Amino acid sequence: MTIQEETRNLGEKIQQREALEARRSEVVAELSGLGSVQSLGVATGDARHRLTSFINQYGGGSEGRVPGARKAALGTLKRNYEQAKEASTKARERHSQLKEERESLTEQLSNWDYSCNQQEIQAFQDALTKATDTVAGLKVAISEQEELIQQATASIPSLGDLPQQREDLLASIAIGEASEDDLSEIDQKIEEKELEVSQTSTEASQVISKAEQAIAGLKRKLSEAESELATLEDQSSQVLSHYLVVRAEVEGAEYARLAEKLAEKYQRLIGLGTLLEGCAEKSWDKRIITGPSRRVCIPSFALDSCKGQETGLEAHLFSNEGINPPSLAALEKERIQGEGVTLL
Repeated sequence: MTIQEETRNLGEKIQQREALEARRSEVVAELSGLGSVQSLGVATGDARHRLTSFINQYGGGSEGRVPGARKAALGTLKRNYEQAKEASTKARERHSQLKEERESLTEQLSNWDYSCNQQEIQAFQDALTKATDTVAGLKVAISEQEELIQQATASIPSLGDLPQQREDLLASIAIGEASEDDLSEIDQKIEEKELEVSQTSTEASQVISKAEQAIAGLKRKLSEAESELATLEDQSSQVLSHYLVVRAEVEGAEYARLAEKLAEKYQRLIGLGTLLEGCAEKSWDKRIITGPSRRVCIPSFALDSCKGQETGLEAHLFSNEGINPPSLAALEKERIQGEGVTLL
């Protein structure tokens, strides 16, 4: 499996859970909006009662005997009853469907598979790093193109003060301080400068046009890259949660195994201590059970690997509540005698 496939699979798993949570919220909201199914049933009963009372009053219990003048009112009552009955039936059916769907969604979420291996985590981190680098690289590329535009714009020369010099010369000609022949030199300079400006402007315009087009394409790519990065960033906390749950399950399995061993050793020591207390030699007062009345428990966790099913107590893998020291002593005695020790 490639990095892209592992990242996609992990992302799809997160999106599936988000979709389940969103759908459950929709179902809960619709259930709240349905109103009371019981009240609709009451409304149906009221409509039926009004119809029956009307028929009894004006038809002696028979719809066919209702006078013609009352037929319109009878029709209205019948329609009201049918509409109420239909609304109540639909509401009950929809309510039942939604409750069933809510329970199914809740069960799926409670049994959600958080499996996430090291490769998937690494693939996700690599994808996040790559997406971050891509966004940063595109922003740099856009800045570089904007710099090209600035440089090209700055490279276009201006006529400087040549137009003003020509104006001053014309003013001198007007008052007789200069002749028309003096214009040729300044006009030549202006013409040469305008040609330079024209050529440079054409080259700069080409650079600017190309850079602007590049920026437009880069910005589209940036928008896509930022969207991908935002998705990965949104998923990162859930990816970490998945990974931590997997790690916790591994530790939980080891914890449950050790808890089982600890509970076994605790009970054996209680059994041996009880046997010791019953020894005939009372002069040797050796007690190993120092606090039999103290509560001893090994807590469980909300993990599949250590839910505390052994004792039936949700919060514990083991508890000394309800243990029977004499019974434990009898088991130890049987075990010892089985090993050939008959002094007991």
